Amino acid sequence: MLTQKQTKVNEKIDDFIKHKNFALQIQKALAENNRNKITNKLTRKGENILNCGTSLEFQHYFDPNDTRTLHTANFCKNKLCPMCAWRYHIKNSVILQKTFEILGKQDYYHLVLTIPNTKFITKEFLVKLREKASIFMEKIAKSIDYLISFEITIDKNKYFHPHYHIIYINKLQQPLTRKKIQTEWAKIANTGTNYAIAKQTKCTNNNIALELTKYILKFEDIEPEQNILKIIDMATKSTKKICARGVILEAKKQAEKELDKEKFEIMQNLKIYDSEIEWFKWFNGTYHLEQRRCNTNE
Repeated sequence: MLTQKQTKVNEKIDDFIKHKNFALQIQKALAENNRNKITNKLTRKGENILNCGTSLEFQHYFDPNDTRTLHTANFCKNKLCPMCAWRYHIKNSVILQKTFEILGKQDYYHLVLTIPNTKFITKEFLVKLREKASIFMEKIAKSIDYLISFEITIDKNKYFHPHYHIIYINKLQQPLTRKKIQTEWAKIANTGTNYAIAKQTKCTNNNIALELTKYILKFEDIEPEQNILKIIDMATKSTKKICARGVILEAKKQAEKELDKEKFEIMQNLKIYDSEIEWFKWFNGTYHLEQRRCNTNE
């Protein structure tokens, strides 16, 4: 009999249909930003983005749960692609849930550090902002055990609002007050003391992972404008959305190892069943089953 853990690996084609349709317009805009100016043809990166998720292969096991696992797919892995961001979110939410399970009960706080909205952002600007957030955590919050997650929202005037969601383990006898956070963060970020730039709440293990693994960009709130996406794409190039420190980093590494082992065990248990490979192609707003081929396990 399959365990509860094994049922979690079952992937649904309907979820892929939903997220591919949602991603289409932004994928097109991202692809257009990768067009060769001389030949007017899409670059390889542009073609990968435009074709992201158009081909999916699932391994379908003839087990009691009718399990399907994603075998191969042509994801573009662009951090601003909604399709890839969804897959990233799934993977990392599982890792972080396991991370905080390993850490056990701690005095967790969720801190949000922001700056005033800005008309333009660059990679250098965001790198310095992350450094400032780290300085705040280590000098003001007195914590080296934290996980920081980057996010950008865009207001109605098309100004950028970069900010950091931080989960940290409080080691102070008295948690930081809102006034202390705002005053000290304003000094470090050089934003001016009158700006309401920070908030903090005590949190539980159950609500941490989903908050931190949200997309870099809140896709629902923006129009797929090429210029905006181009600015964000260039500014976030080679940057990490999530970065951990201290015991949280060590627990995260352990979580990844344990999940890899768990996945291996799940797949080993599924190998007792025959299976087939199902190939789906994206066409006209949905995925069509193009081919089945036997994959009998020995």
